Amino acid sequence: MPSFRFTIPSQPISVNHAYQVIRVKTKEGSQRRLGKIPGVENYQIVAATMARRALARFLTDEGPDFPLDQQVQVRYWIRSRRGVDASNVIKIAEDGIAAGLGINDKWFLPCVVENSKGHKEPHIEVEVAW
Repeated sequence: MPSFRFTIPSQPISVNHAYQVIRVKTKEGSQRRLGKIPGVENYQIVAATMARRALARFLTDEGPDFPLDQQVQVRYWIRSRRGVDASNVIKIAEDGIAAGLGINDKWFLPCVVENSKGHKEPHIEVEVAW
């Protein structure tokens, strides 16, 4: 089964803390809605970049096509500073990873292999396989 790995640096962001109420200007004035906090978009950009680079290295080295329309196994090793809810953390990471791979995250089959705390340099290790 072809696979590749990469690391997303920094403390994972939980979906519980990822959104806030913001005002959006409309033709009628303004409207309140939920929007991502700035740190979430930055984290997802980093996740996308790391995923894109890892995929490019893998395709150059190995040669097989990456599936865009079939299930993909995605395994996570979460290493955080303080304890995090794994399911809340991987949703934020998945949106960035999917953007970097150019695939809809509906095809992801996620598996958290490890969720540990107390790390001085928090990160998420990711393995993608199909």
